[in-house]
Amino acid sequence: MTTGPEMKEPGGGAPGSLQQHFKRQGRTFDREEINRNPDNFQAALVVRSVRAARSHLINAQFTLDDAGFHCSRLDDLQDGAATLLADWAGRRRPGFGEPVPAYIAAAAIEWRRSAKRSY
Repeated sequence: MTTGPEMKEPGGGAPGSLQQHFKRQGRTFDREEINRNPDNFQAALVVRSVRAARSHLINAQFTLDDAGFHCSRLDDLQDGAATLLADWAGRRRPGFGEPVPAYIAAAAIEWRRSAKRSY
């Protein structure tokens, strides 16, 4: 995950982010307003491009998984795209979910072994 000075509090936006740009203008980062207002064409284009990139990255992750491979750098790229979209939409960035119970993890390991899939 992206950490460091470029990431501020959730919803605050990084310096130079679209959210900060709109705050300086006294407006909020609103997807609907971006899509309606032709002056915001560049911002809408960026958001749509990152959404498309994230979809392609997720597809690549699933394709690699089906082939029995795993790429941590691809995971990081997809995580970065999800973080950007969450930040621009004013949401908290994706975090870790609840811990998986041991019996579910054991069943997943056994299923992967029987399906001849491993990392």
